[in-house]
Amino acid sequence: MASMPIITPVTASGTIRSILFATDFSPASDRALKYALVIAARGKSKLLLVHVLPSEAPRHLSDFVREFDPHRRETETQVRALKNSGRLADVDHSVVVERGEVWEVIAKVIEKNRIDLVVLGTRGRSGIPKLILGSVAEEVLRLAACPVLTIAPHVPESKSGQAFRNILLATDYSAGSLNAVPYAFCLAQLFHAKLTFLHAIDSTRLAGAVSSEALQAQEREELKTLVPRNAVAEVEFQAEFGPATDVILAVAASKRADLIIMGVHATRALAASTHLPWTIAHRVVCHAPCPVLTVRS
Repeated sequence: MASMPIITPVTASGTIRSILFATDFSPASDRALKYALVIAARGKSKLLLVHVLPSEAPRHLSDFVREFDPHRRETETQVRALKNSGRLADVDHSVVVERGEVWEVIAKVIEKNRIDLVVLGTRGRSGIPKLILGSVAEEVLRLAACPVLTIAPHVPESKSGQAFRNILLATDYSAGSLNAVPYAFCLAQLFHAKLTFLHAIDSTRLAGAVSSEALQAQEREELKTLVPRNAVAEVEFQAEFGPATDVILAVAASKRADLIIMGVHATRALAASTHLPWTIAHRVVCHAPCPVLTVRS
């Protein structure tokens, strides 16, 4: 039986001062831009639109050919069209166009501009998890030091002026999920959203003498200790039995969550996909019915 939620009014502050929006000007990026814009507008954040051109043209080409590089000219046309559309009018923004490897350029911009949040869209549709995300999104998710908001192809488009109404924070009490708490309250305050703290309980813990109801109540009390003293938001605490991925996706669907927030452990290797916390985050990002914000430890 599902646990009865505890609802508590609480308070916290937080700011997202700078947002990096990584774009390749694809339809997937355009959909993700809507989320970046609404967060930037609500938080009065600086928005950096970053596009990475293919690696430098071969050296044997003439300077004339390099100067009139079709990739750069096409990018300039797309940037001009975006600015002329008026979509950027309500946010402080700048555009960064550089050559190189995508992650190397993004990492440099993150460090130089002290980026607080990266927003990107994915466009893969294969059943293989990495291809669902795409190799670039996979790299950014695993290596970015700041939180990353990922918008998958099946996520509905942001509603104008109100991107998030119900926010789900999934926590396993790890360092990453604890770091995610301030971001959950920051976004809940910006959008006047309801916030649900969720913990998935390993079913093997039922082997003890404690009843399932008592164990759920114990976990809800534990979740309450994660709330900052100065936080301001409507918060609900929920604990459910089952595999973490299944619990997170099921509760996100039942709550009609507009955003899932979860912590992940830092990893420097893209091949570390067998690391359990990353496996869970990876599956959630690939299958969630809403954007997912991942926060590293």
